Amino acid sequence: GSHLQVRQVSCESGNPADCTGPAPASTQQCINRQGCRWETGLWSPCSAACGPGVQTRSVVCPGGPAACPSPEPQQEQVCEGTLCEWKVWDYIPCNTTCGAGYSTRLVQCPAQAACPAPAPAALVPCADSSGCAFTTGDWGECS
Repeated sequence: GSHLQVRQVSCESGNPADCTGPAPASTQQCINRQGCRWETGLWSPCSAACGPGVQTRSVVCPGGPAACPSPEPQQEQVCEGTLCEWKVWDYIPCNTTCGAGYSTRLVQCPAQAACPAPAPAALVPCADSSGCAFTTGDWGECS
């Protein structure tokens, strides 16, 4: 907080009338830094639900910024939002048109390792008969 400093001011001869000009100040305002410290609030939630973001907090010195020791604590910090959801695309058609095969789709997490496990399936079995046709072998001998 704000306080007052005091000093003795006198003329060398002992008689103030012997010294010329105005006497130097015998008091001055000062800041007592003893016991002053920064007060910090809680960090805010991350600004990003998923991926990189920023957190903020209040930082206050009760006696004014000059009354607290340096450095001033951080008011902002980088954070990582962890409420990520998997992004999934549609499955592509079955890789075969006759019989058993598989179908794939793209599955991505917007922030590395921040999506809930397990990841949705990127590969599933499928069956398709739309392209099936009869096959014939050679004729056998006439009987």
